[in-house]
Amino acid sequence: MLIYTTARKSNWPYILKQWAISAGILFAIILLARFFSKDFIKVTDTFYWIVSIFLLYHFIDLVSEKRVYKIVIDETSRSITQYYRSAFSGEGEKVHTLDKVQLYVKSKASAADGEITTQHIELYKSWRIILELDTKKHGFSPYTLQEIRKTLEQLLVPVTG
Repeated sequence: MLIYTTARKSNWPYILKQWAISAGILFAIILLARFFSKDFIKVTDTFYWIVSIFLLYHFIDLVSEKRVYKIVIDETSRSITQYYRSAFSGEGEKVHTLDKVQLYVKSKASAADGEITTQHIELYKSWRIILELDTKKHGFSPYTLQEIRKTLEQLLVPVTG
């Protein structure tokens, strides 16, 4: 059994960064509307309420999302287990067999040494995503994603990307 864990200790920096991007865009729109063109966008109290509700909804959505923190690949039973956490639903796990699955990989070549690094992995079964791992969203390092990819290739999982 091979165990891979995320390099990220806490998801809060990622969550706050994503929320701050949305908030910054909305506040920029409000500032532009308030100072430059009062005829183009009329900022009313209703608009402020809509922006506030949207930001609250986006924050709750980011916090409640399930984030994978550990992957266990069992080579003998040809299965992959994902362990995930969520602020509202707690911890859980899902076990998938590696029968009839396909691996999709997004890689990026580094400019310095030309080495290809894996940035994103998706595992499909019957045209449906059963596992998605990312360097930004879940915090796995490119090296860990590359190791997961190599292990799945050794288990004869077809790879595209």
